[in-house]
Amino acid sequence: MKVALIMPIMDTGEKGANSAFKFIHDTAKGKINWNRASTPITNRIKFLDREHYPNGLIQLGTILKIANHEVKIFNFLERDYTQEIITFKPHVVGITCSSGPNLVWIDKFARFLKKELKCLILLGGPHVTLLPEQTLETTIADYVFIGEADFVLLDLINFLEGKISRFPEEGICYKKMEKLLRNALQL
Repeated sequence: MKVALIMPIMDTGEKGANSAFKFIHDTAKGKINWNRASTPITNRIKFLDREHYPNGLIQLGTILKIANHEVKIFNFLERDYTQEIITFKPHVVGITCSSGPNLVWIDKFARFLKKELKCLILLGGPHVTLLPEQTLETTIADYVFIGEADFVLLDLINFLEGKISRFPEEGICYKKMEKLLRNALQL
């Protein structure tokens, strides 16, 4: 199965929508590029921003590649990969969701991909873990992960492909006939 894993942009690109959250987030991480004017310069200096290296997605991609799935990681913190994703034509798109203004971009982009590619949309990350039902109600996601996706992603992909007959027992929230179902992960 073809799987695209996406690290989204940190802001919406819409004027005034990013300032407070992005400033607090970047300041907490010791980043100097919270100002949109300085971002093009600091983005070129990779050692200042470790978020350009999507460790979590690399881990998920490795798990899937070992199981013989075709995986590509698209890091929108570096540049726009929209055309490459369209060309890749994934069956499944997984997007990591922190929280804050990038959720607007994630939702718009997921809706675009769903319409363009007819693919399944998976969301994971801190925001989704904290608010899985709300995320399903307000986005186009087919499945959202509760907790660490690396525990259940491969089982979900294998289930969707028909390689296994049993749906993962925990860590996933999804819709079935407009009803929200949650396979709770005991934290």
